[in-house]
Amino acid sequence: MVVFSQCLDCKNFIGKDKEGKYICKAYPEGIAEDIFWNRVSHKENIDGDKGFKYEEIN
Repeated sequence: MVVFSQCLDCKNFIGKDKEGKYICKAYPEGIAEDIFWNRVSHKENIDGDKGFKYEEIN
């Protein structure tokens, strides 16, 4: 099964940092694997996300 991260379709996604961690506006220190791999939806705010949540790229 192929799984695509919700983060890749989010306008707040930035990419990888110098250490290879996936980052975004909500998680500039690194996106938790549970969020990145869709085990937890980020369509609602989660503690620590600085007020950013999933927003689809238009």
